[in-house]
Amino acid sequence: MNVVEFIWGEWNTAHITKHGGSQDLAEQVLRDPAVTVITAHRLAQARATVVTKDWTVVFNFEPIQGTNVRAYPITMYPTKRGSRTTHRRKP
Repeated sequence: MNVVEFIWGEWNTAHITKHGGSQDLAEQVLRDPAVTVITAHRLAQARATVVTKDWTVVFNFEPIQGTNVRAYPITMYPTKRGSRTTHRRKP
C-alpha cells in the first residue's frame, strides 16, 4: 500500500491534534517504508516510529491505481508497548 494522497478536513485534523498528533506526523507514519499496515475491508491501522515515539494511525483508504491509495486519517495515538492489533485481513 502506497499512500500518495491525503484527505484532511476540519474534523480529522482536530481529532488527531486532540490525541497529540498532527497532519505532518500522521503523514510521516503513513509514508514510512517500514510501517506495519493491518487492514480490515477499507479500514486500516499503520504503526511506525517517528522521532523516537511509536504511533498508530487509523485511517480509511480508497484505491487509486495499482498499490496507490488515498488515505483519510481518522485518529492517531501513541502506541502502547506490547499492544497488539486484533484486526487481520481475511484471505
